[in-house]
Amino acid sequence: MNKILILAGIFVCMQFSGKAQAKIEPKEILPITGNWVGSLTYLDYTSNKPYTMAADIEIKPTENSQRFLFIHSFPNEKNANWTDTVYLSSDGKKINE
Repeated sequence: MNKILILAGIFVCMQFSGKAQAKIEPKEILPITGNWVGSLTYLDYTSNKPYTMAADIEIKPTENSQRFLFIHSFPNEKNANWTDTVYLSSDGKKINE
């Protein structure tokens, strides 16, 4: 979980950096690749109570070193599973444009 927070921090810093625009290299994302197990909690508007469900993610590199797959899976709600491709610009200054 800490590695995901670090990556999120890098993304935020890239957006709000001062003089020099920050860059990210594919090798900096490699440490967070793998399978992550967790949960997602949201407000159920029908009952007006929090609802928590299992939510896992697998982050894996592709053959193109600038792209990573984020495979979201919900073990108890298979129809909600989805995959997103996150890609870095060749100059390392942008993520998904």
